[in-house]
Amino acid sequence: MLFNINNVLIVWGKMGRDKGCKGYPTMENFMRESPSETNRVMRLDDATFLTIDRLFIQLYELNQLQYEILRDKYIKQLENREICRQLHISKSQFDLSLACAKSFITGGIKAKELQIWL
Repeated sequence: MLFNINNVLIVWGKMGRDKGCKGYPTMENFMRESPSETNRVMRLDDATFLTIDRLFIQLYELNQLQYEILRDKYIKQLENREICRQLHISKSQFDLSLACAKSFITGGIKAKELQIWL
């Protein structure tokens, strides 16, 4: 299965923001959208969204910095420079942590054999 992890994280972050989350996507997982709000944009089904959400919880437990980088980048939509400044890390540490976090989420998606069609 081929998928672009950036697209998955962008859609996941958008869904987290749409559900009213403030950086902790698991807080409002069961909130349903009204039919008038749905439109023809890329979406993850609820089961996939929840599975990716659980992967973020595991990432938080394993490496809080990587979790914060993904949260700030995809839910809060901060610029890379701003994330580095807020977390007091260098650009190279940011790049390495971001790559590791994306690899963790990618591995979890593949291990759970999720079907993602974006």
